[in-house]
Amino acid sequence: MAKGQLILIGLGLYDERSPSLEALETMRSCTTLFAEFYTGLMAGLDPTRLEELVGGPIEVLSREEVESRAERIIEASAKGDVGFLVQGDPMVATTHPDLRLRAHAEGVATRVVHGASIYSAVGVTGLQLVRFGKAGSVPFPHPSYLPTSPLEVVHQNLERDCHTLLVMDIVADEGRYMTANEGMDTLMTMERRLAERRSGPLPDGAPRIDGDSLMIALARAGSPEPVVRAGPLRTLQREDIGPPPHLLVVPAKLHYMEAAYLHAFAGLPAELVPDEG
Repeated sequence: MAKGQLILIGLGLYDERSPSLEALETMRSCTTLFAEFYTGLMAGLDPTRLEELVGGPIEVLSREEVESRAERIIEASAKGDVGFLVQGDPMVATTHPDLRLRAHAEGVATRVVHGASIYSAVGVTGLQLVRFGKAGSVPFPHPSYLPTSPLEVVHQNLERDCHTLLVMDIVADEGRYMTANEGMDTLMTMERRLAERRSGPLPDGAPRIDGDSLMIALARAGSPEPVVRAGPLRTLQREDIGPPPHLLVVPAKLHYMEAAYLHAFAGLPAELVPDEG
């Protein structure tokens, strides 16, 4: 009979002040605390300060330790309450539901303490969340291979008049965090790859990403001073929105209220704001 439980705890998005009161109280009650930071970046986090707040050590695990050697986490959870700390919300990255399933299969009780995630913080763009379609992630280009599936997701969403959230790639163990500028460059490369595969021109009205495409770049969502910039791709490509984490949103046709918000808070040019009506 399992004596403990595995508790997946969301830390929120930015620093040691981001976890909820419930998350902090739960961490303080655990006998062991593990954390992973390879699925997301908390740009302002001071791990030492977080340990001071919860009153005990936190062991940071690598991707391999979580995904290939999860037995250690589960065995510890069978003996006492184990907190597994993650950036954002625990149920967003596929790694964490998989860990919960493994614990459940071993008869270990589990529960989740939610935290703010990028899926809620993207609301700072002023876009209506009900209008978002399928999300995607933009990978760092490989010298011999670059998937175009993220761009195809954008095309499909645009055809349905849906906004697209695009998460930028992370290689945490190398300290590599894709910027919105790199993400836009990569989308343009993907568009060229798709054009090379086509046997003829695009049909009239077919979605396409080019220099005139409207983009929204978001930096450090959840921080005290997030940066949101909106405008044509060729304009945003030249802007510096500061350090990561970054993400991109490719909006569909903007509602007046969405455009007015982006004009007021993200620098959307006035000529791109439609008439109210």
